[in-house]
Amino acid sequence: MCKLHIPDNPLTNMAMKYLILILIPLLLSLLGCRDRSMAAYDKESNLPIIVDLEPSVLETIYLEDLIDSVWYIPLETKENSVIGKITKVLFTKDEIFICDAEITHSIFCFNHSGKALFVIRDRGRGPGQYLTLTGFDVDTLNREVVIYDAQQRAFLKYDFSGGFVSKHIHGYVFDDFRILDDSRAIAYSQYIPNPSLKDQENSTVFIFNYKTRKPESTFLSYNGSLDLFSKIQGLLNYVSSNEMDHYFYDYLTNSIYSFRNNKFSKDWQLDYGRKNIPNEFWADATFDSHLEQINAGNFCGGVINFQVLEKWVIGLFPYLSKSNIFIVSRGTHESFLLKEKVKSWKSGVPIFFVPPFHTTGREVVVVIEPAWISGILSANKLDVSILPMLKNVEINSNPILQVTRLK
Repeated sequence: MCKLHIPDNPLTNMAMKYLILILIPLLLSLLGCRDRSMAAYDKESNLPIIVDLEPSVLETIYLEDLIDSVWYIPLETKENSVIGKITKVLFTKDEIFICDAEITHSIFCFNHSGKALFVIRDRGRGPGQYLTLTGFDVDTLNREVVIYDAQQRAFLKYDFSGGFVSKHIHGYVFDDFRILDDSRAIAYSQYIPNPSLKDQENSTVFIFNYKTRKPESTFLSYNGSLDLFSKIQGLLNYVSSNEMDHYFYDYLTNSIYSFRNNKFSKDWQLDYGRKNIPNEFWADATFDSHLEQINAGNFCGGVINFQVLEKWVIGLFPYLSKSNIFIVSRGTHESFLLKEKVKSWKSGVPIFFVPPFHTTGREVVVVIEPAWISGILSANKLDVSILPMLKNVEINSNPILQVTRLK
């Protein structure tokens, strides 16, 4: 691992323009008829924190003023550990788990220096195999990797050497999940009905026992007649987690909820002011009309990627055909539009801040593709004496993780 402190005005930005049309459409605030019975969370007032994100009044803060340090983790490239496309990154105390759900359909495990440890690649129809790698989580207590196969509606468990352990058919369908203990999981469902939840089938977040297949708790019910699933597309992520707490973004209320200490709470209410989506919009909305309204600047789209850090909440929202990065201080509750002031290289130190964002729980993690490094090297815009590891980066190498700690 190479670690360095960033000098003043570090260089930045591989732009985010490529995200704009692909990742845009996200719902947000409100639906008057929607029931919300969960207790809100704020240590002092027991109310959610209101985050002001109206674009015209949002104060700007610059990335270089927030950076404490940055380091890079080159992921080792071996014959059996070549990553096609990173779709999810999870950090544990000693390991980094990389999911490639689209090309190799594999889970890769590295240590914090980037050394390849093992690979789970067991797609098929045989015993102990998965048909689809829809998602995964890591059970750190039992040192197991849990893969969710949506086609089989099952969890498959593997040990920390990549060996198959057990399979649990639970019967639920969802977009993402986190393992809570030996038998329970909390899941996020993007407006997909779950008949197994019975009279609560239209629930966005729910807890279930994956061994007994019984539901335990449901949260964030929605109006199933609105066909919301067809209006929410192009998501990057909607869940942020560390080993203790889990966070979920809800489009209709435009809020971030937490699950900690067995309590589901509303922590942050995002408010776009005059750019909030009106209550009546969703009754007749389509995917195209949603996108048109955002691109025209009539209102803001919902959060398309967010992470909750130790001191900050960071995320993206689409507005006027571009993706905007917001950042909120968890200490002062102040919100800012995050931008990068420096548009040139300085001291040979590259700073990439290209979503999707991942997190260690404390730091922001972004994926640096080898093609970016190759292009920078060929243009002689990078002093490899600062980061000698980059000198040997080839186009077919595994990506590099940039870990940025904010002040």
